[in-house]
Amino acid sequence: MKPNVQTDPKAITLMEVLVVMAVTAVLAALVLPPLYKAKAHSSGINCANNLKQVGLSFQIWAGGYGDCFPMQVPRNGGGTMEWTVSGAAWPHFRVLTNELNTPRVVLCPDDKQRVVATNWNDFGNGNLSYFVGVDATSNRPAMLLAGDRQIARDGNDLLPGLHRLSASQELGWSRKIHKNAGAGWRGQRGHVALVDGSVQPVDARGLRDFLEKSGASSNRLAIP
Repeated sequence: MKPNVQTDPKAITLMEVLVVMAVTAVLAALVLPPLYKAKAHSSGINCANNLKQVGLSFQIWAGGYGDCFPMQVPRNGGGTMEWTVSGAAWPHFRVLTNELNTPRVVLCPDDKQRVVATNWNDFGNGNLSYFVGVDATSNRPAMLLAGDRQIARDGNDLLPGLHRLSASQELGWSRKIHKNAGAGWRGQRGHVALVDGSVQPVDARGLRDFLEKSGASSNRLAIP
C-alpha cells in the first residue's frame, strides 16, 4: 500500500517561479534603460559644469592680462604662447591654477582613460579631458575655447596634438568619453565652451556650425 503523500499548499510551484522570473525580466527591461539615460544625463551635466568653470577661469585670467588669454601672452609675461606650436594642451590649463584651484575640474567624470592629478605640479595630458582653442580671442565670442577631447574627423579620433579644424571638414564625436546609445559617430554629442562663456552640447552638425560662425576661417585646437 502506497503512503498517502500530501502536497504542502504553501510550496512554490515551478510555474509560479517561471512567472516571477518573467515579471522580473519585464520590469528590468522597463526600468533599466531610463536609469541608464538618467545616469548619462547626470554625467553630462557634471562635464558641462566643469567646462563652465574652465571658461570662467580663462575669463578671470584674461581680466588681469588686458583681456588676453594665456595663449596670446608670452611665457615671460606669465602666459603660454610658446606652447601653442607644440600642440600640448596641459600648459594652457596649468597656468590657471589660481583660478581652477583643483585639477579635478579638468577631468570629465566619463573619461575613464584619464586619471585625476594629485596636484598641479604632476599635471599633464594624462589628467586632462578637454581641448583648448589656441586661437581663441576675447573679441571673437563665438570661437571654441575648450571642449571634450573626443573629436573625430572622417570617423577617426583626433590624436593628441595641434589640429586645424574648419566647417568644411567631416567632423563629429567618438564614443571615447560620452557614449550616446544607439548613435553613430556623426550622431554622438560632445560639449564645447565658447569664448562668450556659454557651454553647449552639440552633435556633428552643431560642431561644424560653431566653426562656421566663429569669425575665423579655422580654429586650431590642442587635443590632449
